[in-house]
Amino acid sequence: MVVRPNEGVSISLSGLGVIHMLSGQDTAGSFSIVEHPLQSGTLGAAPRVHLNEDEYSFVLEGEVGGTDRRARIYGYRGNLRLEALGHTSHLLERGSAARKDRREYFSSRFEKHFDEIGEVVWAAAGGEPNFAKLTEIADRYGLTMYMERVPALLEKYNLRLG
Repeated sequence: MVVRPNEGVSISLSGLGVIHMLSGQDTAGSFSIVEHPLQSGTLGAAPRVHLNEDEYSFVLEGEVGGTDRRARIYGYRGNLRLEALGHTSHLLERGSAARKDRREYFSSRFEKHFDEIGEVVWAAAGGEPNFAKLTEIADRYGLTMYMERVPALLEKYNLRLG
């Protein structure tokens, strides 16, 4: 199997894109790989803790920022980042250029999380999404979300919500 750039099922979550490169079906349920294009100046994900899987990110373009415990960590083109099970992380692009990374989830069921979030974002039609529904989805996929931290991140880094 060969998956070329921009192949795979693609969805848009405002400033954050999701391209399913390899699904759990392709890997006998072992893992999935998702590519995330992220527009410049966008907070792509609120601070969160994965309770069920590790997440590995290989930075393809730009700069990917986040936190690991209390330290700020930035990955640049060619860097591999680990967002370990049980550690708080978030996803932001603070640079002037868009960025792209490829993420591997060692729980193939997590890939469906993005599809469900997409349905809620699309239903909002550019307005504010149903945060109660987003929280319900996060709970179902073993994510602890810290939405109360979002306003401070948006202000501190001059970001918009993706």
